[in-house]
Amino acid sequence: MFMEISMLIVDDDRLVTEKVEKTVDFESLGISNVLTASNIRQAIKLLEEMPIQILLSDIEMPQGSGLELLEWIRQKQLPVECIFLSSYAYFSYAQKAMQLNSSEYLVKPVTTEELEIALQRSIKRVMEKAEDHGGENRNLTLWEMCLLSQNPRKHLEAEKELHRIYGDTAFSLNFIRIFPDRDHSGKKDAVRFQILVSSNVRKILDRGQAEALIRVDVCEWMLIWKEPRPFRMQEKKQELCRCLQRVLSQPVCIYAGNMGKVGELQSSLEHLEQMEMDTVPGDNPVLYEADWLKQESREAGAGVCLPADSWFAELEQSADFMHIQKEILDCTDTNAKDGILSVHTLKELHKKIMELTDRHLRERGQVLESIFDMQELENYEKEAYRTIESWRTFIRFLFEKLEGNQKCDRRQESVAECLKRYIEENLKADLSRKTLAAQVYLSEDYISRIFMNASGVSITSYIASRRMERARKYLVETGLPVSKIAMEVGYSNFSYFSKTFRDLTGVTPNEYRLRKAKERNQQ
Repeated sequence: MFMEISMLIVDDDRLVTEKVEKTVDFESLGISNVLTASNIRQAIKLLEEMPIQILLSDIEMPQGSGLELLEWIRQKQLPVECIFLSSYAYFSYAQKAMQLNSSEYLVKPVTTEELEIALQRSIKRVMEKAEDHGGENRNLTLWEMCLLSQNPRKHLEAEKELHRIYGDTAFSLNFIRIFPDRDHSGKKDAVRFQILVSSNVRKILDRGQAEALIRVDVCEWMLIWKEPRPFRMQEKKQELCRCLQRVLSQPVCIYAGNMGKVGELQSSLEHLEQMEMDTVPGDNPVLYEADWLKQESREAGAGVCLPADSWFAELEQSADFMHIQKEILDCTDTNAKDGILSVHTLKELHKKIMELTDRHLRERGQVLESIFDMQELENYEKEAYRTIESWRTFIRFLFEKLEGNQKCDRRQESVAECLKRYIEENLKADLSRKTLAAQVYLSEDYISRIFMNASGVSITSYIASRRMERARKYLVETGLPVSKIAMEVGYSNFSYFSKTFRDLTGVTPNEYRLRKAKERNQQ
């Protein structure tokens, strides 16, 4: 019931790969996922990690031939249809490809139409091999209609037909949710997520256990699980979650529904959807519907205790931010461990912490904007409710900033002098506003204003003048090449360095060096 077709293109010529990706209509052909590799080492890694049904490969490549790749595939007995796309019409190549049971052998250049026809033939062979799972695609459609259809009539028809097929068989409805960071939410990651979730469900579950896997969105799937041994099912879910977290390198949570007949899964679906909204995944990657229902009834009777008042008092007395951070994280872990941590709880805790922070800063004559880059703070706040670890990251970020801010002298002159000292010692390094702001635990906009008020020049102008002063010194006192001097004062682009130097001095670096040498000789 997981009939998705994935294709791997292997060619050391990037232009060929890009042309195939742009011109072939993979969606209309029924190919769900397209991956690329530039050599057989990369290709083997992908083939080991995920199921590939179709391989489109060049033959002659620098680090190993396509024929060697196909030979490896046949040795591993991977069910892959292979199309060779080669610049050479050598009989020996075609003969070897035939011996290795290659589906097609095309000689470049080929038209898009020719390639799509060859792909259609390969897809047909893939589908024919999967025919022993005959009724699965129809059943998958029924499950989708039963669980996702907004049309009441279609929903009832699908539920009735599934009941006819399965009778009183019990299933567990599960949500598999990936929580990607901001760097892993693009189209390529979506393809990779789909392939790895599908392949690992196949790998971890015994045949017949995974009744259906339905993609809900880029990072979420519904898994209908058939398992007569509930204890064994818990073990498998833990194993599946750990495996997915390892191969994806992203947090993963399984929201696991109770066992029930087809007609009872709608109730489980509603509970799981509410769980997703209400619950923050913790260190245990599998959350159970039964535990959540108990939590709901417990929280209805009594809320979670948050000792915010004692934190306020402690902050006023000692301003020990690291100790308060530890208390907040301990409180978080205690609640999470007891299975009673909810989004509502974290939001209440977040509100109290920000009130505490705002009050503390105002007593010192400061505001949030003076310490935090507000966009950065907002990004951390948005991420905070994804998982318990995201929340911990937010708390550490917040209190480390406050701790650093407390240790720094806030006088404008002191901040400006601190920045000047750092700039002077690090002219070769990155001197972005973000880097400088981190040195004094203040926001980028705030240090810009302070520096301008105290020094009368902008940070950017000051850095440029100090770098040019250092460059002039190197030009006069050393025999270093101009390109090396540029690097020593923080310019990786030689042309930009020369232009900046000329704008500030009126001459090029070489002209300046010659002029100073001449002046010394005349003395």
